[in-house]
Amino acid sequence: MCVATDRKLSSVIKDEGFSGKDLNRKGIQRLLEGVRNRTITGVLVYRLDRLTRNLNDLCTMMSEFDKYGVDLVSVSEAFDSSTSVGRLMAHMLGSFAEWERAVIGERTTAALSYARSQGKAYGPLPFGYVKLDGMFVVQAQQQQALGTMRGMRTAGYSFQKIADKMNELKIKPSRAKKWYASSVKSVLENRMASEVA
Repeated sequence: MCVATDRKLSSVIKDEGFSGKDLNRKGIQRLLEGVRNRTITGVLVYRLDRLTRNLNDLCTMMSEFDKYGVDLVSVSEAFDSSTSVGRLMAHMLGSFAEWERAVIGERTTAALSYARSQGKAYGPLPFGYVKLDGMFVVQAQQQQALGTMRGMRTAGYSFQKIADKMNELKIKPSRAKKWYASSVKSVLENRMASEVA
C-alpha cells in the first residue's frame, strides 16, 4: 500500500492487547502526539476498527488529521482519506464498527442474563452461594447472614457497623478474611444476593 500510494513507512505503532473501543491507549496517544508535532504526515492501518470502533473517536481523529494535513489510509477497506470518497467511506465504516461493538455488548448481556436465570455459574462466586456442578446453589448459613445484614441496613446501620457485626459473629466473606464497609456494600448491592429473600 505504501508503494502503491508513493508513501514511505517510517515507524510502526502497536497497541497489543487493547481493543479499539476508545482512545485511552498508549499507542494512539503516541500517534496523536506525532500528528500534532507534525512528525507524522500519514497514518496507514490494516483495518479501520484496529484504530477505533467508536464513531465519535473516529470523527475526532479525522478532524485532527485534517487540521494537520495527515492522510488516513486503510489497507483492508482500500480507502484513502485524502479523497472525498475516502472520507465518506471512513465515516461509514466507523459507523459499522460502532454498531458491531454495541451488538456484541447486547448479546453478551443477554447471554449472561439467561445463564443467571438458569442458575448457571459465571463470574466470581457471590456471597450466599456455593458452586456445584456448574450451578450456583444457595448456601444456607451465608443466606442467613445476608438476612441479618439486610435487616441491620433497613434499621439504619452503616456499612461499617454491619461489617463489625459480621466480624464479631466470625462470619467470613467469600473471598477475604474479614468484612469491610466496602465489602458489605458490594454484597448488599449484588443482584444475585437481592434475588434471594
